[in-house]
Amino acid sequence: MSPEYVDGDIVLINSFTDYYIDDVVVLDLPKIGYVIKRIKGFKEGKIILKGDNQKLHSSVCDQLHKKDDIIGKVVGLKY
Repeated sequence: MSPEYVDGDIVLINSFTDYYIDDVVVLDLPKIGYVIKRIKGFKEGKIILKGDNQKLHSSVCDQLHKKDDIIGKVVGLKY
């Protein structure tokens, strides 16, 4: 999620009942662990993700993810 978020940043997250396009969320994905991505859209009741780094592609953006995988929305950042 560079350039906005880089390794070592500490993010504050909060759980919500609704999430929207362009929300930055933290997901706990099976076999991968925690990831931070932006919501690109919704399809078939699932979410589509995108990263902010235009030079690097993430394989998690090629998949549909369950909303239950979201642990929270980023509401703060400490550098």
